Amino acid sequence: MANAPQIPRHWHNTRLRQVCLQTELTDPGRNPAQRFIYVDVSSVSNNSFAIEETKELLGQDAPSRARKLIRTDDIIFATVRPTLRRIALVPAWLDGQICSTGYCVIRPDPQRLLPAYVYYYLLTVEVAERVQAMQKGATYPAINDNDLLGLSIPLPPLPEQRAIANVLRAVQAAREARQREVALERERKAALMAQLFTHGTRGEPMKQTPIGEMPVSWEVAKFSDAVDVTEGQVNPLNEPYRSMVHVGPENIESGTGRLINLKTNAEVNIISGNYLFTSDDILYSKIRPYLNKVALPACDGTCSADMYPLRPKAGQLDKRFLCHFLLSQPFVGQAISFQDRTGIPKINRVQLGSILLVKPSLPEQESIAEVLTACDAKIAALERESALLDELFRALLEELMTGWVAVAGVAGDGELPLRLSRPPTDHVSGELLLG
Repeated sequence: MANAPQIPRHWHNTRLRQVCLQTELTDPGRNPAQRFIYVDVSSVSNNSFAIEETKELLGQDAPSRARKLIRTDDIIFATVRPTLRRIALVPAWLDGQICSTGYCVIRPDPQRLLPAYVYYYLLTVEVAERVQAMQKGATYPAINDNDLLGLSIPLPPLPEQRAIANVLRAVQAAREARQREVALERERKAALMAQLFTHGTRGEPMKQTPIGEMPVSWEVAKFSDAVDVTEGQVNPLNEPYRSMVHVGPENIESGTGRLINLKTNAEVNIISGNYLFTSDDILYSKIRPYLNKVALPACDGTCSADMYPLRPKAGQLDKRFLCHFLLSQPFVGQAISFQDRTGIPKINRVQLGSILLVKPSLPEQESIAEVLTACDAKIAALERESALLDELFRALLEELMTGWVAVAGVAGDGELPLRLSRPPTDHVSGELLLG
């Protein structure tokens, strides 16, 4: 093989099919009243590399592609649009179920190849590049099972395979734990928003208002009475605007208030009129209000005419409180009810100005904003940890699978290696294929 990676001298390269067992085809239609679980091509996430959704069907309702039997610890690899990397290890609860013929089912011979090891190897950049080179078809790119099973795979001894898989599994589990924590913290923030924007922080008696119950000391304010909306546009072709950051609806993450992929007007070649904003403003997307795109910029810049820079009037609303309220369901529900029904859904200035806002005292606004901002900070910290673990996983995946980082302390089944190290520089070319 040309351009094969270097591997340690005690490893070998072999074709994947030479270390795998035969798999089976089946026809669930022969048992029309029997139920089975079906894994189609969309069932596998190319983010978690796991089976996330399945369908329970009767044999009589089986699609024509439901033909491949799967067993615990098989690896399924989507051969249709293979660069999407829909790859998963079959869990025990799916033993004996059926997947689409759009997958290649890989069943390692446990005497030579551990399922977890080959699963992780199939996630490497090297495999992705080789699969991309093999795929055929422009509108519906695909490879066949023989293409995939013909790939060469570096084969360490079984104890080393186990140790490599254990290291990667540990990092993957830590990353998944952080992702679960992020999801839980987002749920916690949503629950807090519902509580705080309805009941406040002081345990006051409640009163009924046009936008629902709220504490007796709170007021209802019309948007146009409490918030200014920027008017007048600037030319992004002129300095200093040309060198300023540009924000469009696509640069605000839906529902989170996060600004993403920011570039200057010059970098994205903006030529139409923009609104000028400062770090004192809130940015609100008037296009598709249901997408809930609101952000607090940390710098001055310009934004698309599809957005409104908003600024609370003096003494009316705390900026952070207003930003969080704009992300809440009480506001979003009103905005959606006002959006135009023709063309692209959007909300105009008059409609925005008529929306009703809650207005606690400024000290209570600040208290509510502090709580919700702390939630955002925790979510951001967890997401940074998750991103770092993802980066670590990808780096280790490439280095462990070529032996350029070695596992040490390889011992019994399931024992996590105690350390990683660089092996002696005795790598040889991985071009030799056994068998």
